[in-house]
Amino acid sequence: MARIVVVEDNATLRETLADLLRAVPHDVQAVETAEEAWKICAAAMPDLVLSDLKLPGESGIELLGRLKGQDPLVEVLLLTGYGTVETAVAAMRGGAFDFLTKPVRMDQLLAKVQQALAVRRDRLALLRERERRAYLEEEVGEAHNAGEIVGRSTPMKRLFATIAKVAPTASSVLITGERARARNSLRGRSTPAASAARDRSCACIAAHCQRACSRASSSDTRRERSPERCASGGGASSWPSRGPSS
Repeated sequence: MARIVVVEDNATLRETLADLLRAVPHDVQAVETAEEAWKICAAAMPDLVLSDLKLPGESGIELLGRLKGQDPLVEVLLLTGYGTVETAVAAMRGGAFDFLTKPVRMDQLLAKVQQALAVRRDRLALLRERERRAYLEEEVGEAHNAGEIVGRSTPMKRLFATIAKVAPTASSVLITGERARARNSLRGRSTPAASAARDRSCACIAAHCQRACSRASSSDTRRERSPERCASGGGASSWPSRGPSS
């Protein structure tokens, strides 16, 4: 059941439309002027407003603008006995769902009402889904990430706790690990703590222990086998003898 406001200055047509929609059933309020309709809508925005274009005082187009300014998701159907291309274009540009010319067939009107309500349901569902995703992303971001790093496992949670602990300090930090990409992703990420650390010009040093050890070992090997230390002789290496130890 949808909430619908009918705005029509012709009393007979107003009651006919209201009775038709109540039989669906919908919760219907029927009023004569745009001002009365606005008071109802300002208190609690309905799902749909079915309004005549020509009304005493404020017109249906003006009411449309106020409604859309208050709630862009409210659907508005406009009726008129003076249909022109200009008024139809103005109604659609203003955000009306559709523009119907009197005399309108009741089955056509009911079909348009159902279409408008279906579109509103879809838009509301999409909006709720976007809000839900934004909320979940924010929750995950606060609970399971450190800037651009995301994780939920126990080791990652321990890592985030360590980052939060050391980032505000003015100490240098040594980061070790196998992958340079993983180490570099820890440096200077956009958490408040990391920002504070950057503001203090904290040094963050990434080192690859295995590669460092490998380079040191290779350097020692090349040094030991260099011409200064190795005696050449038919391709065989002989180590210089050491004197007797004292």
